[in-house]
Amino acid sequence: NPGWPSSLGGARGSQFQLERDADIVDVSNPYKLFADQRSARWRAAGYDVVLLGAFAIASRWPVVEARTLFDGELGAAATFRIDATARFGAPLRILAVDLPSDPMLPRSAIAASMRSRLAEAGLADVDLVVGDFNITRGSASIRTMFPAFRDAKREAGDGLAGTFPRWGALPAPLARLLRWHIDQTLLAPSIEASSYRVLDAGSREHFVQEVWIDRREPDSD
Repeated sequence: NPGWPSSLGGARGSQFQLERDADIVDVSNPYKLFADQRSARWRAAGYDVVLLGAFAIASRWPVVEARTLFDGELGAAATFRIDATARFGAPLRILAVDLPSDPMLPRSAIAASMRSRLAEAGLADVDLVVGDFNITRGSASIRTMFPAFRDAKREAGDGLAGTFPRWGALPAPLARLLRWHIDQTLLAPSIEASSYRVLDAGSREHFVQEVWIDRREPDSD
């Protein structure tokens, strides 16, 4: 979540992500991350780029479906279906979420509202849930929304990995202790993570999540 970056912030964030050479980049609040001809640079680098309201996605594989589920005061959600069959044996289905940052809103009420609205939207099964939850990792509110999903940080992360705020001016050890893990990646039973870490893009307020995933092999009899 680059947090609605300016043109300068968008240029820096866009360059950082391009240099990571990821297969899929999912963004909340992209604003000018892909503006000023930057989307053309991504496409020239082999990405399919889709901008969808509060979200954007850039993928090495074709984005065959992009749909906003809702976008309002109690949060936003969208689904993306990526034709990654050659890599995963089936399309990859991603649910992107961005939940309110207002600390006065009870997290339990936000979670209950999110679960209800996702049900009303007729959401099909997804493989990944990613985004700025504004809810700390391991919270009961996250389990309320996505009871069948596993936390990628818990499965494949190592050490402290808070995502907000960056506290760029503080010494690194102290800054790590003062960060909250409010950006999440959740895995469906069909997906496993082999690596999870957070990266400093060098600007704005949030750290970037980087996750390596694969299809989970079904348990043998």
